[in-house]
Amino acid sequence: MNKLELIESITFTPDFELKLANNVFWIPYNMNGVKALPIDVLTQLITMTPEQKKEKINTIIDAVNLFILSDFKEISDNILIKENEILWEHHKPGYISILSNEGCCASCCTWANYLLADNFDEAGYINIIRSIKSGHVVNYFKHRDWYYILDLQPFVGLYQNFICAQTGKRIDFIQSKFITGILVKAKSIEDYVNFYSRYTWKIMPEHLYLVQTSGIIQPIGFIPDDERRHVFIPDVPAVKVIDCGKPLNIITYEFTASPEIIPNWN
Repeated sequence: MNKLELIESITFTPDFELKLANNVFWIPYNMNGVKALPIDVLTQLITMTPEQKKEKINTIIDAVNLFILSDFKEISDNILIKENEILWEHHKPGYISILSNEGCCASCCTWANYLLADNFDEAGYINIIRSIKSGHVVNYFKHRDWYYILDLQPFVGLYQNFICAQTGKRIDFIQSKFITGILVKAKSIEDYVNFYSRYTWKIMPEHLYLVQTSGIIQPIGFIPDDERRHVFIPDVPAVKVIDCGKPLNIITYEFTASPEIIPNWN
């Protein structure tokens, strides 16, 4: 499937809303009827500045389609800086993610947040920290009484071959490669986290979930070469731990002062 075919497949879909869990639903990327910008308009935006893109991109479907057309490249772009024995993992801000057009899952998220945050009542990130010393992050956008959870990484490169068919059929979701490769509508962040935790417990029984309400993704700290999975979280109002109702046996965490050294992303 080429880019235009992929865009067509996620833009012109019948309305559907499939219940996945209590207060959690799978809906189309066009949020059941949001009109998308024409391809020629999006194509012109590819070479424009981040500010110009932000002015034109107001909906999730337009952000997804522009992301596909922009051919965002996957690279490991987090910057690691050690302070007082803690190795802090810093994540690229959205403006730079758009300029560079490359990055990891965190950069995909800041890319979307930069363009869309001002169009929603609230915007932020959900960090999913795994017990195997890796993690993932997705966007959330709140509109009225609902949260919309978006992951752009499945639209990067070869991952596009595994995008869940936008049918609204449970069998297609079950057989899809990425649990986050759909647009999810949830009544609360906690509802989404509980759904994600229950759905993934057989393959990854333990996660630490953080919700971040700032425009940037706050750094996360670890102790290098430590066999434990101990996580250092900046003690700032924008970050909090979400309780999924399951005990943590491998992962431990603590809130601490934010790192003083900030990368120069320019």
